[in-house]
Amino acid sequence: MSNAQLLAVPYAKYAANGVPVGTIVSFGSGATDVPNGWLVCDGTEYDGTDSKYIQLYDVIGNTWGGTGTGFNVPELRGFFLRGLDNGQGVDIEATTRTALIAGGNTGDEVGTYQMDKYKSHNHGVSDPGHNHTYTDRYNNADVSDNANDRTVAGPTASSYSKNTNTGYANITIEATGGSDTRPKNASVLYIIKY
Repeated sequence: MSNAQLLAVPYAKYAANGVPVGTIVSFGSGATDVPNGWLVCDGTEYDGTDSKYIQLYDVIGNTWGGTGTGFNVPELRGFFLRGLDNGQGVDIEATTRTALIAGGNTGDEVGTYQMDKYKSHNHGVSDPGHNHTYTDRYNNADVSDNANDRTVAGPTASSYSKNTNTGYANITIEATGGSDTRPKNASVLYIIKY
């Protein structure tokens, strides 16, 4: 091996710790503990001409929002991440994705957002049946009316005019669940390499 002095390693300076600029990772501590070379994914706008952030701006531009050389880092507080559909058809509403911050991407692109939504579905209702009992207009015959039995009781009940009353079951479907839709989860802090 040569014993010549190594004067510079430009790639090492660019690559820093080997993580590509623009990489988003989940961090297991709070915002005050974020390591050097990383920014919290909180939607903050930075100056893309600032030598400190120029490489990140070159990579993400206004993907996540911003105008001109002012660019936003992703706003990922409280969000789950989803892989870009990229025409695959798994995210069937990919073309309706929007920018959370003005100037960001829309449609089937990196940096877009979807708000929460339930897939359309039905709820079944079971009504075991019920009776409507009433007296005819002459108060001489009791009439029982249900899905399987229609009878009039009384000695001369068939000679009386019988009225039919409308009954309402007043069935309601109770609400269930909480204030948002989510799988089991654990909180992390998303950070982005600059």
